[in-house]
Amino acid sequence: MAGVTPSAYLDLLRSEKYSDFTIACNGVEFKVHRAVVCPASPFLDAACNSGFQEAMSRRIEFPEDDPGIVARVVLFLYTSDYDANQVPTFNKHSHGGGCLAQRDRSASFSAESAISSGNFVAAAAAAADEKRKQEEVVVEALKINALVYKCADMLGIENLKVLAADRFLADAVGLVGDDQLAEPLRVMYESTHATDEHLRLPVTTLCIRNHDTLSKATVKVIQEHEHNVWSVTVHLLQEAQDRHMEEARKRKSEWHIIYDTVTKVNDVLASRCASCHREVSRILVRPDNSMKGQCRNFCRNTRDVDFDEDPVAI
Repeated sequence: MAGVTPSAYLDLLRSEKYSDFTIACNGVEFKVHRAVVCPASPFLDAACNSGFQEAMSRRIEFPEDDPGIVARVVLFLYTSDYDANQVPTFNKHSHGGGCLAQRDRSASFSAESAISSGNFVAAAAAAADEKRKQEEVVVEALKINALVYKCADMLGIENLKVLAADRFLADAVGLVGDDQLAEPLRVMYESTHATDEHLRLPVTTLCIRNHDTLSKATVKVIQEHEHNVWSVTVHLLQEAQDRHMEEARKRKSEWHIIYDTVTKVNDVLASRCASCHREVSRILVRPDNSMKGQCRNFCRNTRDVDFDEDPVAI
């Protein structure tokens, strides 16, 4: 359908005109068009073109899925996008949405009003409340994206899987050291297969890379679902860190030796001959690595230097 805009598809979805297939879950029905949903979903394509009941009744049931999640998936099939913070309202049976965004705006207005009135204590409290509510929005979005990914995986909608995974990871980065990551992480693990490479693996990798900043609640969730991976990886990381620290200690020790040597050289160069009191002209290293200076007059009786041993000059 080249040249057809997303808004045109959305109008078609909203009107339910020419719909020829029904997706139902928990009492909510979505009237869709096979020409739109089947090319994007191998699962729905098979359901519509098989000898099973779904093909004959032109209806499929998802009794275990949340209508809000399915609504977002259906919306994506028509517009290539969805909003994690707002349930689509294209269907009269869909649940209402938009309250999260409205709540955020209200909190922002409260903080601004408190500042403009000069009540800075109230402003600080309002700002803290706004931050908390924004974090709640992010946490909820993480869970929604994980569930959208699960549904997309079931239906075989690969581009939706990519979008949901990218959005989950983008939000997870900002919460990686926060207790609030634990619950979305649990939802993500429970929504993906153990071999999943598009969401589960990247998120676990993110946590491992930041293992030293994770909260105890987050670590507990990872250990419950990826115990072996977590244990082995953290052990290897700890070994690498120990090796790094040992190498750092060795380098520090070497620098101390160099520093001590340079200090000794400076001390010798700053000294004077015990016989003629002239400055040291060169440094002599004895076989035992001790250093002594020789004056400009090359006095044979320079203090503590045995010239019969043919010392090495630096």
